[in-house]
Amino acid sequence: MNIRAFLFAVLAVSTCGCSTVEKGKRHTSAPLESYKTAYLVMSSEANWDIGMYIREALTERGVTVTVGNLPSKPKDVSFYVIYVARQNWDMKMYLESLKIQFLDGTTDRLLATGSFKNGFFHSFPDERQKTFEVVESMYNAKYPSATDH
Repeated sequence: MNIRAFLFAVLAVSTCGCSTVEKGKRHTSAPLESYKTAYLVMSSEANWDIGMYIREALTERGVTVTVGNLPSKPKDVSFYVIYVARQNWDMKMYLESLKIQFLDGTTDRLLATGSFKNGFFHSFPDERQKTFEVVESMYNAKYPSATDH
């Protein structure tokens, strides 16, 4: 490889953002579509924009979503949502990572997980789009059968 081709390859890699919405994971065989009420846990440290995107994504799936802190979670909610969104600064704020968990409203059992991770050569992703993609990956995830283990 000549030096010009090598420098071009380095430039191409360094200017391309590498981010991944990981394949969602299901921890229950019950279809997520059967859960119709959700409680979105928000804290003072939470990224409220991401929280509202999660709420919007769930609402579009026919889920009625209420919001508040964990001690105020209603007893009769189908599931609740906990998330961690990390941002970083590089010329402007960008989404570094996002982890979402759905937990059973009665048993606290983990129902599904999803995540997004920006790469070393990060991009400046649309936060709403990435949040919707993570929720989508959770709904699309298949519960592993006994033969999948």
